[in-house]
Amino acid sequence: MNKLWQKLALNFVAVAITVTIVALLAVNLSYEGRFRSYVKERQAINNHRIIQTITNIYKVHGSWSDELTDLLPQLGIMSGVSLKVLDLNRNVVAETSPEIEAMMMGENAKVAGETAVIPVVNDASRVGDVYITPLGDIYGVPSEDLRFRESINRLLLLGGAMAALVGLLLSYFMAIRMTSPLEKMTAVAKKIEAGDYDERVDVSSKDEIGDLAYAFNHLAQTLERQEDLRRNLTADISHELRTPLATIRSHIEAYIDGVMEPSTENIISIHEETIRLSRLVDDLGELAKLESDKVNIVKTKIDLNDVAEKVVFNLRPLFEEKGVSIELSKVTQTLSVKADADKLYQVFFNLLHNALKFTSKGGRAEIRLEKNGKNALAYIKDNGIGIDLLKHSAIFERFYRVEKSRNRSSGGAGIGLTVVKDLVEVHDGKISVESLPGKGTEFTIVMPLFK
Repeated sequence: MNKLWQKLALNFVAVAITVTIVALLAVNLSYEGRFRSYVKERQAINNHRIIQTITNIYKVHGSWSDELTDLLPQLGIMSGVSLKVLDLNRNVVAETSPEIEAMMMGENAKVAGETAVIPVVNDASRVGDVYITPLGDIYGVPSEDLRFRESINRLLLLGGAMAALVGLLLSYFMAIRMTSPLEKMTAVAKKIEAGDYDERVDVSSKDEIGDLAYAFNHLAQTLERQEDLRRNLTADISHELRTPLATIRSHIEAYIDGVMEPSTENIISIHEETIRLSRLVDDLGELAKLESDKVNIVKTKIDLNDVAEKVVFNLRPLFEEKGVSIELSKVTQTLSVKADADKLYQVFFNLLHNALKFTSKGGRAEIRLEKNGKNALAYIKDNGIGIDLLKHSAIFERFYRVEKSRNRSSGGAGIGLTVVKDLVEVHDGKISVESLPGKGTEFTIVMPLFK
């Protein structure tokens, strides 16, 4: 029994049968108690009627007469009892014979309870005793009452069997209904395992299974996106390596063939391509370290104003060369944070360098620092091309480019922002982005102040 629905159905059936048995026992015990009370009350009424009849016969005749001998068997059979009347001298006046009792009540007539001894009183004087012994089953129930009780028990057993059957059917359908979404998820999971990441689970329930299906679909969507990034990884890296290597190779072959002289300008071109290769390798190495938690982070107390000022100073020539203005807005007080100065420098450098890439001549970029309660805030803003709102959540993923162009000079390899996000989170900070196409982009970094 390896199927979940089978286990659930079995558990449901076990619960249904258990509840049915407990209910039957409770009903039977309650009925048995009430039935015994009824039998005792009936026997008491019968005993009183028997004594009244015998007393009346004695009163009519003024003594024990043969009329009692004739009437007593009929009286006993009508009441379902064995009767014996003794006078004061302990002589038997009349009694029901075993033959008549067997004939009227069947051969299985048995003593069904304790014999009651009741005195016969005439004019306040005791004239004899009547021995009344109930006949019926071993529990003290008369035969006709026993048959009634047995019919009730049969009805209870039939009702219990029907309830168990209904419980079995309901358990089956409930188990199938509960496990059906899980079976769908299993089927989809197997397809995803085989590489089909487009599959999703269609579950509309609002319970825990619905929540699980939603989480499963979200996971499948994430895997699909990661798989797309992985598929593009080889092509991206291949292209990033191919372009500078092709440039270097063409220059060297031209030098060998004598087509081109190794002038300073040509050598500078080769040097720029090697810098691109080094930058790509460094980005990949940095990302690998961050994702494996092997990056060397040395946190000390630093002033965020100093880091930002240093980055702006070093990048200002590049901004001026392109015709883009860059501004720094610091705070008067010290913004002390516990961080690795070199890693924070890299964060600000990557964000401002991106701002430079995607801002046209005549544009502007700025870095603004603020203090807000227990946090230090850094805003890196430009009025460049901007980012579509639907792409905000994806720009921090590895090898993701807002523009699908694979030209590294305009879009990079899609690693820089991933490194930025990881470095910020290593320092217990958070980074977010707000941007609109044609309006520019603003990154916000929040870091806890040093206590």
